[in-house]
Amino acid sequence: MGRSLEAQKQLEKSTQLDETETQRTGGVVVARIGDREITMTDLENEIEKLPPSVQAQFKDETSKLRFLQQYVGAELLYDTALRRGFDKDKDVVEGVFQMKKQLMINKLLTEQIPQNIEASENDVKLYYDAHKADFGDKKLGEVKSQIESELKRQKQQEAYNKLVMKMMEAEKVKIYDDQF
Repeated sequence: MGRSLEAQKQLEKSTQLDETETQRTGGVVVARIGDREITMTDLENEIEKLPPSVQAQFKDETSKLRFLQQYVGAELLYDTALRRGFDKDKDVVEGVFQMKKQLMINKLLTEQIPQNIEASENDVKLYYDAHKADFGDKKLGEVKSQIESELKRQKQQEAYNKLVMKMMEAEKVKIYDDQF
């Protein structure tokens, strides 16, 4: 019995990575959840998944520690939810499906609809002149960025409508509007 325990320890020791190997592949261990290690590299990878404006909040040690605590908390909650079988809950499964569907649609739209639309000075001026009453006594310079955003939104909406119409034609979609 004592020899099998010793053999087990020896096996663990021989298969365990040494500290320099751990630091080379995953960085310094900054937290441990049970047997799972969270390294500085893991933490930095999680921070990089955030939008750039949010990433900027986690540059110093104090804010990284705060993020790590939140991350560990989320991991603990996730582990508990898994143990309770929530990954098989019909509402969760449906929610995951809906989120996946929306992410796929967003990716397709990003590929199909131009994102770098620019509004010409002339378009901005024409829009301003046509909607002067909406702006009250504000000068063109004061509302220029607002107009550019609106023109971009309109052009993207037009591109979206064209894309959907093209797809509807290709799929021979028939909408029975007389049923309403």
